[in-house]
Amino acid sequence: MNLSLMQNQWQEQFSYAYLRAVAAAAGFQVTKPEMDFCKIDLEISAIDEHLHDALPKLTLQVKCDSDFKFQNNALVYSLDIDTYQRLRSNRTLHPRILVVVTVPRDQGAWVSQTEDELIMRHCAYWKSLEGEPASTNTTAQTVYLPRAQIFDVASLSYLMGRLNQGQRP
Repeated sequence: MNLSLMQNQWQEQFSYAYLRAVAAAAGFQVTKPEMDFCKIDLEISAIDEHLHDALPKLTLQVKCDSDFKFQNNALVYSLDIDTYQRLRSNRTLHPRILVVVTVPRDQGAWVSQTEDELIMRHCAYWKSLEGEPASTNTTAQTVYLPRAQIFDVASLSYLMGRLNQGQRP
């Protein structure tokens, strides 16, 4: 098997585990659609109608990058044009966001563990592309994910609270 392809698979699995850990800590359920026709990798939903009467659902397009860079306080990510065009649509029942998980280049540094803690390196950033302008590019669109928009328990709880109130991300 191609080493680059294997690396992509490991990054994908790591990013899913990272996001599942955040969602579990926030008290939300994560599911993975069987097919990825709509550029949805994971779905996060509320499971307690007493806390979230609308039972909101957030859908995620997940990417993982070990060759990342920051510019003007934002993570710079090159997104394939088809995914960009789909994520910018505002005609979806459940909002979609882009989540990019950054990892060290050395796979051995992704995780460290003791009896007291599990550390997953580095970080995940999110952005809603809903309403972004159409792109005239043919292959990719550069997307800037603000460093302030870390995908963590607090931000996920905030996003789900907005959805519960009928708002968008």
